[in-house]
Amino acid sequence: MIYSIENEAVLLTLKRKNVFLFDMDGTIYIDDRVINGSVEFLNLIKKNGCERFFFTNNSSKTREEYYHKLKGFGINTSTDEIITSNRITAAYLKKHYPNARILYMGNYEAASEIKDFGLNIIPPYKRFLDKKIDVAVLAYDTGINYEKISVFSYFLKQNIPYIATHPDINYPSNIGLIPDVGAFIAMFERSTGRTPDQILGKPSTVILDYVFQENNINRKDAVFFGDRLYTDIKMANDSNVSSVLVLSGESQIEDVEKYPYSPDLIVDSLLDLYQLYKGENQNE
Repeated sequence: MIYSIENEAVLLTLKRKNVFLFDMDGTIYIDDRVINGSVEFLNLIKKNGCERFFFTNNSSKTREEYYHKLKGFGINTSTDEIITSNRITAAYLKKHYPNARILYMGNYEAASEIKDFGLNIIPPYKRFLDKKIDVAVLAYDTGINYEKISVFSYFLKQNIPYIATHPDINYPSNIGLIPDVGAFIAMFERSTGRTPDQILGKPSTVILDYVFQENNINRKDAVFFGDRLYTDIKMANDSNVSSVLVLSGESQIEDVEKYPYSPDLIVDSLLDLYQLYKGENQNE
């Protein structure tokens, strides 16, 4: 179903866009289950010659892992089209902390991706308690344990700069919503009194600014599709980019009134848009 159509001008404006920006988790798939209609819609807009970029705040995986995941669903893309909060964090660290000793709480593969930028990454293990740390980075660590929590807390209490890859509270999975970095942030705040000095994933406009600058894109040509109001839609609003909220992930229709962030369009899933755009193509 397509919701909140006040007039035909909304749909007409969206149909003129030629740069399509997609959140992945909850928009295209949930865990290893592809959401009905998403592959068809993505392949259709590519056939129509539109640019596509795939975004995720999930910093537990590398761009290469996401490339293979999308390919497994039948979505042909490239790593250049995949924008992760981990990738944005690496670029930010390279610019602002190029020679720093970086305490990185995250998965091994994601840490390796940041190391590829020539950065000095140190994991939060007790054997590194005597190391001098310049900045702490909190990513989505699916191997989190008490040793990592205690060591990360120890260094936060030393008042070093503190960065989080993204603010998502929950991650949509096949068993429902499970704790994400936002939940970790809350835990460390209760323990140390610290909140991140910088959060680099959605809804930060840094992530869209980076993509637009790197690819010479006019934001007026772009539309963002996502399932979270407080990250996806807020970022689009703050960046003056058109947006579509899908109800296939975290947000429900009743949540829309709880937030001040307004999508231009609300749909149950990308299947609704595939049917709409497919019908337009058949009528041409």
